[in-house]
Order: sequence, then C-alpha cells, then structure tokens
Amino acid sequence: MTLRDELDAINAGFAEAFATHDAERLAAFYTDAARLLFHGRPVIRGRAAVDAALRDMVAGGPESVHFVTDE
Repeated sequence: MTLRDELDAINAGFAEAFATHDAERLAAFYTDAARLLFHGRPVIRGRAAVDAALRDMVAGGPESVHFVTDE
C-alpha cells in the first residue's frame, strides 16, 4: 500500500464517519496532542476538546465532507 493509498483510506474513513454523524469515530482520528483549527475560531487543543467540538459539529452540521490530497 502506498502512502497515497493510506491517505485516501484515512480521508474516506473520516468522510464516512462525518456523513453518519459518528463523532466517536471522528475523534479516533485524533491524538491527545491534537490541534483542530476552524476559520475565525480559537485553536481547539487536545482530544477531549476535539471530541466535544466534533460532537457539536455533527449534531447539526453538514452531511458530507470531501478531501483531495495533492502531491
């Protein structure tokens, strides 16, 4: 498996979890040292804070997300 394949698999898994509003699965993509950035908002630090933010986001947020990995 190439690095590209690994990234595509991670992106697909994240997108699937997002589409199904699975905040627990989304949070599993992050470590305790995670930093999450949203435009115009303070940095979200740590997995617990990321988990809470993702739960809020999927509770009433968009139904899909799509990633494109460039070279």
